[in-house]
This record gives sequence, structure tokens and C-alpha cells, in this order.
Amino acid sequence: MNVLIKKFYHLVVRILSKMITPQVIDKPHIVFMMTFPEDIKPIIKALNNSSYQKTVLTTPKQAPYLSELSDDVDVIEMTNRTLVKQIKALKSAQMIIIDNYYLLLGGYNKTSNQHIVQTWHASGALKNFGLTDHQVDVSDKAMVQQYRKVYQATDFYLVGCEQMSQCFKQSLGATEEQM
Repeated sequence: MNVLIKKFYHLVVRILSKMITPQVIDKPHIVFMMTFPEDIKPIIKALNNSSYQKTVLTTPKQAPYLSELSDDVDVIEMTNRTLVKQIKALKSAQMIIIDNYYLLLGGYNKTSNQHIVQTWHASGALKNFGLTDHQVDVSDKAMVQQYRKVYQATDFYLVGCEQMSQCFKQSLGATEEQM
């Protein structure tokens, strides 16, 4: 049942991302999908004096941690009610930086000029995730396909060492060129 609900969600996201046209923005736009503030906030702060428009999509639980950022950072809480806002923000971005698995990306139709970069949210930790996570039933083809759709949306992985690179390759099917 859970896989069926996620398939429906992917369908809704796919339809919305085809219907929504990108907003015209006068400066480059980066969208951050954030679950772990400690990984994303330093990147945002480093871009404070840049010409980039910055939008953060985050969980309602993490939104308060962004109050100290500059006023030119837009924050959208990731809830079902804000799904259209989330997709509008994504459609206008040239770069999307993520720090976790986001179901939305499995249905999102990115444009040819967009790139999705995955950061490593467990710096220094090597763990099972992706298709090597014990919670993923690899015998369930629908579940595996749903996970692969999300992971295939990622263009590049930001890694700090060869072991992390191997984790992404093994767990997500990433290639050396994506590291």
C-alpha cells in the first residue's frame, strides 16, 4: 500500500511539474532541499554576498533553524499544502542541492539546464542507505523502482573521500563521473 501511495505522489508531482512553467528570475537561482541544517547552512552562508537567489525547501521542524540567515533567502516548508510552491521554486532553479532522499524528486521533471547535487549528510559516517538499506525490500520491484527514480534524478555527489564515493556507487548505482 505504501508503494502505491508513493506512486500516486510521483504521478501528481510529474503532472504538476509539466504544468508549472518556470518563473523568469533576473539572477541565478539555487534551491536547497534541507533536512540537516548543519550541512546546508554553511553553503548558504558562503553564498550570502553572491548574486544568487537562494530558496530553501525544508521540513517544518527545521525551518526555525534558518531564521539567522539573511533576508534574501526564501524558505518554503515542505508540506503537502506547499507542493505547488515547492515545484515552482524547483522549476526556476539552475542548481538544486539536496542533503537526503526526497521522494518528490522521483516524480519531478527537471529541465536540461538543471543539475541536482547530493551532499553527504553524515560526514565521516559510512552506513547502509539507498538500495543497501535494510528497510528497502529489494525483492519488491515496485519499491526498488521508486527508489531508483529518486536516485536517478541526482547528477553529482559531493564526497569527502574515496570510501564515501564507494558508498554512493554501491548504494545508489552512481558512477565515478558523478563524484
